[in-house]
Amino acid sequence: MSLGRLIPLEGWEAIKCFPPVLSAITNQIGIITENEGQANVELLEQLEQSVASLFILSACCLDESLRSKGLLLLTNFAKNVELKESIDEEMLFSFITCPVFTRRSDGLQYSLASRSYPLLSKVLYEKESFIISGLNHPDSGARKQALFICKQLIQAKQPGVNNLLYCRKDDLKSWSDMWNSFFILYDTFQEPQSHLLEPLLPMLPQLLTLMGLGWWECVMRRAFENTSVAVRKKLLEHLITVFPFSEFSELRDSETFVFGCMLELVDNSYLYSAIDFTRLVSPFGLLVTKFYGEFFEMAKDQESRSLRVLLLVQKLAGLTSNMAIIFLMNAVLQTDNIEFSGLDLNTIVSLAEHRGFTTTRPESCSRSSSSKRSQGFASFNNSQ
Repeated sequence: MSLGRLIPLEGWEAIKCFPPVLSAITNQIGIITENEGQANVELLEQLEQSVASLFILSACCLDESLRSKGLLLLTNFAKNVELKESIDEEMLFSFITCPVFTRRSDGLQYSLASRSYPLLSKVLYEKESFIISGLNHPDSGARKQALFICKQLIQAKQPGVNNLLYCRKDDLKSWSDMWNSFFILYDTFQEPQSHLLEPLLPMLPQLLTLMGLGWWECVMRRAFENTSVAVRKKLLEHLITVFPFSEFSELRDSETFVFGCMLELVDNSYLYSAIDFTRLVSPFGLLVTKFYGEFFEMAKDQESRSLRVLLLVQKLAGLTSNMAIIFLMNAVLQTDNIEFSGLDLNTIVSLAEHRGFTTTRPESCSRSSSSKRSQGFASFNNSQ
């Protein structure tokens, strides 16, 4: 059966035809490789493109069991006839990551990439962000597939320098130790027992230094999704106290992290509970104020500082915890040399009125003198 006749078929009828079609292609490749010549090379390329088209056809199958069977046949075929060097990997990867698959909530693109790993092994080395996104995917199946891909790439020890997935032959032990630490942290940070995590916390600063913000943030996101609130609080306290912006330059420009997953995590009123009745202010809340205040101060200039503050103010409306809003607003009000427009002030006042806070004049939100710091917390008293 020719490829042209195979394409219109759907589901099982198409996948049933894979074995004889692949067998015929295998025989043709065996005949071609015995001879040499430009015509034979062109024919071989056509056959390889036929395999790529079969792969696309199989991936389009909506039935998961049939799709898996078809992809398994194709990947085994690719390994047996050694077509990995010739198939257009970029084309296959582009197809796998097309919106038809990436818009699905189940992370189908990672399942496809995992099953077709023999075909995509080279191009996946250059898709570092694709793997990191998979490791943080909401779907557990997608995370497992992305972890499988990552471990396969590391175990292959492909030499290169473009990113951390490539093996460092000149310092193989350090490279291997770095990835061992990453996998240990990634696997362990889902455990709800804090005593399992505490011995691993000292590894985080070194991981940030060696792997950079992208992979480090991947591990931290994993930790922030821990089912135990107590564990998440311990991790946050460790992050805030051990990672000063002055020493870790990677965090200075990490707005996606500070205003992303970290802001989502501090939005939990339980975290702000006082340890005992002798404390009038939440110790954790003061740490949050200090952390975000330092993040504002580490901005490179006044304009950047004002933009960071404005970004936080805009995100406050999406938070659910009034306690989180109070301590985050304190960080804003304790920051010098920032400017608010009238619209920004109205946003703050509207937020305060909507959440049931009592407000003084809007002018108390602007920072023109240090004496206004004392007005900051009073401007946002919780009425609850």
